[in-house]
Amino acid sequence: MFKNTIKLLASNFSIFWKVLLYKLIVIGIIAGLFCATLAWITKMPEFATLTNSTISFFGVATIAGGPTAIITALGALLESLYVFLIALATTYPAILVYVLVLIFFILPYLWHLSDLATNEGIFGYMSSQTKYGFTSSFIRRLNRSSAFSLAFTIMVLPFNLIFLGGIVGICLLSTLHPAWMIASVALLACWIIMYYAFRTTLLGCWSSAITASNCKTWTGFGKAIRAVLRSFARVLSNAVVIMFILALIFLLTSPFGSVILIPLYCFVMAVFGMVVFFEHQGMRYYVDFNTIVSPKKLELTDKVKKIKFII
Repeated sequence: MFKNTIKLLASNFSIFWKVLLYKLIVIGIIAGLFCATLAWITKMPEFATLTNSTISFFGVATIAGGPTAIITALGALLESLYVFLIALATTYPAILVYVLVLIFFILPYLWHLSDLATNEGIFGYMSSQTKYGFTSSFIRRLNRSSAFSLAFTIMVLPFNLIFLGGIVGICLLSTLHPAWMIASVALLACWIIMYYAFRTTLLGCWSSAITASNCKTWTGFGKAIRAVLRSFARVLSNAVVIMFILALIFLLTSPFGSVILIPLYCFVMAVFGMVVFFEHQGMRYYVDFNTIVSPKKLELTDKVKKIKFII
């Protein structure tokens, strides 16, 4: 899976630039909507502290920054964020609700609205080396993409809350004893990698199933789950390797690399999800112009295993 994902990334990298442009447009829209609140929140001293803490964190969030500096800066960032949210809830509660809706609903909805268009481009290459225009696919699939993006946004919300809770818990753990400081950095890195690897394993094939099977949102979800559960451990291990590489790239290029790395993660996961779905459905696919992969249908493998068990 990993090797074929890398090959397909190289073969379809032109799609990434279109994905990157779309994600930057989404970031611009969200930033514009957030700027509507600046007239009020910039008057708060807590916002200035939060801004300084954010700049400090991204300034040290590299390999050269060192584990102690990273966890200290992250702890300061979370503390200033907590203080800011409490002050915002007290002073401007309506703005707090607006910001939370913006971050947890509008942002992910717009972010994943392009997933089916991205998958269609990858699917066209893998199935018949057909090229689909990103913009035309986006417009043509907008109705189905809207339903999928809404469902995905709702589905992923509890995952995001668990993720944030884990980060807060690890940062609190680092304050218990100085010896826990360095261990907390390793624990934080493992938590981030394993969270995204698990989420990718569980939900990464969803849009791929909709595209490859040309089905509706929840039908595609069922197909994706059945495909992944056939070899959950194998898919998860490959996702962990990919996430580790992406995390390493982030540490080497932060903070500027994160602008490209986050859309790159989305594109890598789209390719990986399509590879997983193709292989688990026994569908032949191109990885480059001269190479076709012919995976064995796992339904046949399942039957062989059952026969061996009976014998």
